[in-house]
Amino acid sequence: MLPWVFFVVGYAQGSAQIGGEVKRASRSQYFAMVGGVLINGAVLALIVWAYLHAVGKNWAASLSYLNNTAPDKLALPGGVPPSINLIASLLTNSAPLLLIIGVGFILWALMGTPLSTLQATRYMLAWSLDRVVPKQLGSVNDRFHTPIKAILLCALTGEIALFALVQVPQASLLGALLAQIAAFIVVSLAGIVFPYRLRAVWESGGGRRILGVPAVTLAGVGGVIALGTLMLIFIFNSSISAAFAVTRRLSLEFMIGVVVIGAIWYVVAWQLNKNKGVNLALAYREIPPE
Repeated sequence: MLPWVFFVVGYAQGSAQIGGEVKRASRSQYFAMVGGVLINGAVLALIVWAYLHAVGKNWAASLSYLNNTAPDKLALPGGVPPSINLIASLLTNSAPLLLIIGVGFILWALMGTPLSTLQATRYMLAWSLDRVVPKQLGSVNDRFHTPIKAILLCALTGEIALFALVQVPQASLLGALLAQIAAFIVVSLAGIVFPYRLRAVWESGGGRRILGVPAVTLAGVGGVIALGTLMLIFIFNSSISAAFAVTRRLSLEFMIGVVVIGAIWYVVAWQLNKNKGVNLALAYREIPPE
């Protein structure tokens, strides 16, 4: 169950990318991310309980078994998966309730767009300050106070990705999910060594310890273990990977490609800046200005 739980609630970390723009982030971000996961989890648990109470545990298990082993026997139009949304819509004739179910499903899907845009544009701002991407991606429009160029790039690449998801049978969100997990693992590894590689910077930011060990190191170790386990389950657990069917191989290639291309990009950017007399290592020796 852990991979599916992460797929639904794992994006609560998304507000961390805008942490520098949040007042009293040390307190509000904690409640926002942890509280968001707990509230979301409680609502999901309530929905699952109501679903099982309505249809029965054995019926729900039988439906899941047929969907995974012989979906054609369900004879659902267009191969629509028998999700809780679909079953709930079949169990009621209430037009207002059907409207809430439909609109809720649409809004759930739409919520990922602004969150992904906020995340990506903040990444680009950080990259531009570190001189590993063109500085234009970090520029903020004086009139609208937004990074218009970065947002346009996100919109363009997002549309290309949507087109690929629709037109390429082997494409799925699994590739993006695996690449994101891989990126989080890299961040966790950086957190492990951060207090030891940049001790002065770590201490200037608070330098908290737990039982004598830097708290960020412990968090990084936990992240590597949890995320590494998730990735291995996604890749090797047949009951999980089977849900993505033909998209599995392309997803793995996409994940590896993101990591490899990112490493190559950084090396090239490092060398280009070095040729200009700019030492990128200096960018990481102090906390950037607010």
